[in-house]
Amino acid sequence: MTDETQSGLSAREMAAEYATGTVFDITECARESIHLLGSVQSHGALLALAEPDLTITVASANTAAVLGVAPDVLLSLPVADILGAEQARQLHEAASDDDSVAAIVPVQLEQRKTGYQLEASVHRSDGLVICEFERSADQPFRFSSFYPAARRALLQLEGTRTVTGLAQAAVRQVRAFTGYDRVVAYRFDGDGPGEVIAEDVAPGWEPWLGLWFPAIDVPPQARRLYLQNWIRVIADVNDRGAMLIPPQRPGTQRPLDLSGSALRTVSSYHLEYLRNIGVRGSMSLSLIQDGRLWGLIACHSGTPRRLSADQRAACEMFGIALSLQLNAVEDRQRAAGEAEARRVLQQMVDAADAVGPERFGEHLVADARLCDLVGADGVYARFGGAWHASGLIPDLSELPTLLTHLPSEPVGRAWSTHRLSEELGEPAHLAGDCAGLLLVPLSSTGDVLAWFRGEVARTVRWAADPERPVVTGSRGQRLTPRGSSSVWQETVSGQCLPWSGEERGIAEETYRALYNVAVRHSTTLRAANAELAPSDDELEALARAASHDLKEPLRGIIDYASLIKRDSAELDDAARKHLDTIRRLASRMDDLLDSLLEYSRLGRADLRMTSVSMDDVLDDIEEILGARFASADVQLRRPMRLGAVSGDRIRLQEVLVNLVSNAVKYARADPPRWVEVGYEEAVPPDAEQPLRAFYVRDNGIGIQAEQQEAIFRRVQPPSARGDGARAGLTISRRIVERHGGQLWVRSAPGHGATFYFAL
Repeated sequence: MTDETQSGLSAREMAAEYATGTVFDITECARESIHLLGSVQSHGALLALAEPDLTITVASANTAAVLGVAPDVLLSLPVADILGAEQARQLHEAASDDDSVAAIVPVQLEQRKTGYQLEASVHRSDGLVICEFERSADQPFRFSSFYPAARRALLQLEGTRTVTGLAQAAVRQVRAFTGYDRVVAYRFDGDGPGEVIAEDVAPGWEPWLGLWFPAIDVPPQARRLYLQNWIRVIADVNDRGAMLIPPQRPGTQRPLDLSGSALRTVSSYHLEYLRNIGVRGSMSLSLIQDGRLWGLIACHSGTPRRLSADQRAACEMFGIALSLQLNAVEDRQRAAGEAEARRVLQQMVDAADAVGPERFGEHLVADARLCDLVGADGVYARFGGAWHASGLIPDLSELPTLLTHLPSEPVGRAWSTHRLSEELGEPAHLAGDCAGLLLVPLSSTGDVLAWFRGEVARTVRWAADPERPVVTGSRGQRLTPRGSSSVWQETVSGQCLPWSGEERGIAEETYRALYNVAVRHSTTLRAANAELAPSDDELEALARAASHDLKEPLRGIIDYASLIKRDSAELDDAARKHLDTIRRLASRMDDLLDSLLEYSRLGRADLRMTSVSMDDVLDDIEEILGARFASADVQLRRPMRLGAVSGDRIRLQEVLVNLVSNAVKYARADPPRWVEVGYEEAVPPDAEQPLRAFYVRDNGIGIQAEQQEAIFRRVQPPSARGDGARAGLTISRRIVERHGGQLWVRSAPGHGATFYFAL
């Protein structure tokens, strides 16, 4: 295993952060097992208790100073001998089954003259109950006094509309109720370096706003611990700490795991780092988004500063609330961008669709708005073997090869890089003049939509020279100081501006907009009517007439009805209602004609048979129909994994979309409303043996018995579930039959419906 693999640092970060001309190995910092350092901060003491009798198996060396009993006396004793049976029971009950959760328990040492009251933080680790004892504050922390300030702070955060504005409000509030001299908010660039995006500092402390700090300042193992523990406090960087006795747990040959410990000592590298920037006490709050470390709130003090367990809990609560608010702000920004993108996309797709399937892709890619949506300089699209391009792109003859060197992403999921040449590695020349790429796969067979950006050189202000994080001074080799007095500027080339989460969301929204248009058109063109059977001749003739001859007058009817309603001020309510009815009926007929045309194509289109993960298909559907579920207050239930089948992924997704959206549409009037997707053994109509069939089940209005077969017919009177269900169900049955399967329904009025399909 190489040092690079062990440390988790990329080649670029290693090159930027190695010391030049010294023997200091910076990767030792990145490899250090900081959760197994075997000591705690000396202002508190630790006991590790073995169940069931809570025998003390590990103790910190300073228990005599904190608890009034030496560690050699404590080891092998039940903790009840020291604290009493009742307090021992309280500690045991406070130990949560969740290793990441700590509880706070007040402790009275009536038999020991320590001169002060204690509080214990209790959690589990390594199968033991870990109790960390600290002196209670001289002026006890009261949540009732903290709550009003915290509530005001959270309300202020709630009204903030931007991430940087939220971070600035947060650091101001954290400094106000903790008293630290410097509070800054870092935002990490993935697993790389971090940028200070907000700060609040006391007079005389140097500003850090806008500075970048090398990735090694928060190495990979530290980032993992920040995901486990929301808060980390260092009371005094000069504290020598208290070792654990014994150093290794009996029978394990390894130190006690202190990942969840509030008193855990920290790396000597980090203590050196804090001393170099004039810090004596510090606190860090994790900012976590979607399971990843988004950033940190870092607090520094020029003097030692200890927070009580209750104060830490209050700060931790604020950090959790801030993380949730960060998610909400970014989601709100992304939703606003995607809503506008959907509007523009619909205009573009409608315009491209109007020129016909043969020129759809060409017309779409030529529309400048497709690049403007994501701030790209060029775009490349491949639909069913045909490609189209516009603006700045790599050499077209090299593009297919370039795409094979990139990570494989699921259909409809966006992937991006702002360092394309670096991502490609050895074949970096394939990128040409392009520095960034945002792509979304459109199918499992190579259809893709890719946006490119050219190079944008920019200047990065580092808090220290990233190529020399180590210097040799009077005290030997040490981490260099960080701060505005040590600013080192680097001009970054070969990159573009990073793609934002909002832009990746727009790329995925583009996939959804194109799904039912571009892919269907390319499939229809490729099929070229090869499978048209004589029995479908009349159907296709009807479909063509419906598409070209009937839809045009229908659009005229809709438009003129709208004009009459808008321009005729003297119409009474009844006349306006009649005009609305005309528009609604004409729109319904227009939709039916579209469905007939789609149905006629099903018999002639090739099926692209591959191994299809039905769970991935359902993931996509849950995302596509998410807004519809929310607006209808319908829960999607997934009681099991669906597994994989052999089939045409696009067509099978169409079946599930039709069935699930139909179930949502005809949900019951009163909650709870739900739709469940799974599989079970079911007997098809006119059969005796059960088949393994997928099902879409709802608790909606149900279907009358005499209508249960009629809803699948091509043309039939209105059904118990309304006109809108008929065409989609007819098409779904045809798709399943093309796969050699069956689709049927079981239902009773008022008791929901279950649609089955077996392949």
